[in-house]
Amino acid sequence: AADDTVGYVQTSLVEAGRVEPLFDDDALAALHEYAGGIPRQVARLADYALLAGAAAELSVIDAAIIEAASEELAWPTEAAAY
Repeated sequence: AADDTVGYVQTSLVEAGRVEPLFDDDALAALHEYAGGIPRQVARLADYALLAGAAAELSVIDAAIIEAASEELAWPTEAAAY
């Protein structure tokens, strides 16, 4: 479920020392959609998005960054995967 993805990402960020939100709500929904809710893929896509966000000097990751990172990974969307 999308709530599990949000919890996974937020917990990972807190464990890494980040207290403030880093992904906006649309980005978290896109993370879930593009990674199919699979934790390993969520983590990988989030890593790519964080690199892209850092390169663009963004303080918050949005859905456009998630989409760009997904395209870089060449993953199909969840809908296309089924």
